[in-house]
Amino acid sequence: MAVNVTGLVTQSFRNQLSNVVEKMPLYVDARIMTSSTGGVTLDFDNGCDVTLKENESIKVSDDKDCAALWAAVTPVGGPAAVVTATSSTIPALVIGAGGAAAIIISNRDKNKASGS
Repeated sequence: MAVNVTGLVTQSFRNQLSNVVEKMPLYVDARIMTSSTGGVTLDFDNGCDVTLKENESIKVSDDKDCAALWAAVTPVGGPAAVVTATSSTIPALVIGAGGAAAIIISNRDKNKASGS
């Protein structure tokens, strides 16, 4: 169960994202994530209480002991890494928080008329 919820805390479970609220149950295999303003204490059925500070994450498990649950807490976020190329025709790969990637294609030369 989630207790002492402060700021923005989210739960990702079965392709759905929802805000964590006080006394919300924990679902096995859900990922609990805190934002830069968030914090939460997770009361597990095995008697272990794990507190997430800002920008931390954990995958909920029912087969880990307390030490393993604490060890499963990982940082989230951080600065984005940007890889660019010298040619405007080569897309840039942008890797943001959480490892998500997107391709950004330059539109600089697409609006020019023929012969310009």
